[in-house]
Amino acid sequence: MVKALLNKLKNKFGKLFSENKEEKRKETVKAEALEEWFGQASKELIENINKEMRNICLDIKGILEDTKEKTDLLNDAKLRNENIHPRAKQILAGNKDEYIKKIKQFIGNASPPEDINKESISAYCENIKRSMDFLKKNSIKQSLVLREFHEHEAYEVIKCIKAIEDKIENLQKILDSEDMNNIEKLRAEIEELSRTIKSKKRISEEIGLQQNDLETSKKSLDKIKKELSDTIKNKEFKEVEQLDEQKDNISQNAKKIETILQDKFANMRKALEKFKRGKPKEKLIDAYLENPLEALKKDIKLEIIPEINALEKSIANNQIDLKENIKAKTIRVCKQTTKEELEELLSEHSKLIKERELIDEKINNSTITKIKSDLESNEKFLTERIRKNEETLNNLKTEFIKIKIDNMARDIEKSAEESLGIALSIKSQ
Repeated sequence: MVKALLNKLKNKFGKLFSENKEEKRKETVKAEALEEWFGQASKELIENINKEMRNICLDIKGILEDTKEKTDLLNDAKLRNENIHPRAKQILAGNKDEYIKKIKQFIGNASPPEDINKESISAYCENIKRSMDFLKKNSIKQSLVLREFHEHEAYEVIKCIKAIEDKIENLQKILDSEDMNNIEKLRAEIEELSRTIKSKKRISEEIGLQQNDLETSKKSLDKIKKELSDTIKNKEFKEVEQLDEQKDNISQNAKKIETILQDKFANMRKALEKFKRGKPKEKLIDAYLENPLEALKKDIKLEIIPEINALEKSIANNQIDLKENIKAKTIRVCKQTTKEELEELLSEHSKLIKERELIDEKINNSTITKIKSDLESNEKFLTERIRKNEETLNNLKTEFIKIKIDNMARDIEKSAEESLGIALSIKSQ
């Protein structure tokens, strides 16, 4: 039946389905207009296929009405022989009620859709097949019982269900037909091409935006670099550079003093670790061992000097167990470490730090320093922005090159010939 329908359609719309190459319609369409073209070119064929599916659906509706009538007749059917065991009557009544309930439930779920198209009919066929399978599997017992007592009425209901099943099979054949598959394949290919064209256009626009942004950033960076070069040549900046150099020298001298103090107490560490135990000034000694400079700043009365002197005596009197080389070195350092030396080191260090702070203040108050800092920040920002722009641009160009619209167009041309019998030529953008 379905095959006859499709042959009928091919005969009626010979221009669409003709296998004679000389009779094939030739059409040229822009790639961007393919979806609109497809709607027109396939309209007549799809409408006729939908019409045939609609007619089958109307048949199903009629069969469903007939099924309701036959179910009512089965429900009202009387026993031809009333002289059967009461228990048998009871079994018949229970199975009849259950069977009719299931048939009515099936009928309620079997109405075809109002909007007829491939998607709606495909979903309808899938749903009704499930319902029919459920009905068959769950009504075997009831069906056998009813055919025993109401053979004619039960057979009429079963015949209706079989008729619906046949109609569903006809719908499925249309859905699975080569012509339907070909037209749906063409539709899908055109939709995919349309999405690809839009994507390629979007990428092209993004490439343009990225290129403009890149050029703008490069021009801005060139300008920043020139301003930075001019700033560095500025007389005021040369003065700031000299201040920076002075600051570095001061920092180095301050570091030397810190190193002297660190070395001094490092040389006395082993002796002091043993000497401090149980002493009133143990915490003071710990502070000097941890950070000599900070401890010296806090030790206003230089209470560490008496402790160092006491350490020297303890070592000399062999009250602290030390190796000879360490003992000699520690005594030498103790003798060298005087109140005057520590005061001088602290005074010199404080003086250097104050000088460095004054230079820092001058540098920070300098307009040219802030200008240079801002220019360097902008330079760093623009350099990173350009790097990201170039990376994004390269990725977009790579993505753009990968999109092969021509290959997709050739596939559509082939599908148009197979499904619609049209010698289609697609014009690229």
